Amino acid sequence: AQAKILLVSPRADSLSQKLLGRAWPHKLDDHHFHWSKKGLCEFMERWDFGLKEAFLPQKSVSTQMLISHLAHKFNFQRVAIPGIINLNLRFNLGEMGLLFENRGR
Repeated sequence: AQAKILLVSPRADSLSQKLLGRAWPHKLDDHHFHWSKKGLCEFMERWDFGLKEAFLPQKSVSTQMLISHLAHKFNFQRVAIPGIINLNLRFNLGEMGLLFENRGR
């Protein structure tokens, strides 16, 4: 009766998805579908879980991780770039965080 579900995922109706289209970082061959916030809330309601909190999660991404993700996204061989400055960047590019709680009806 006190169950909660924390979900962090790409948001299909995000501004970044609308602006980037097929270049959206979450549009990958192994990501078969994406959800909108509205769609997830409707789905969870069917199981008596209501939205308690919504937030924008931020990731800390290093320069090397960013290069690896670009290589995966655009299907090219990742190469080491000598002397690259390894920065840690905090950002959100179309992800949503949702906390649902059981309504116990």
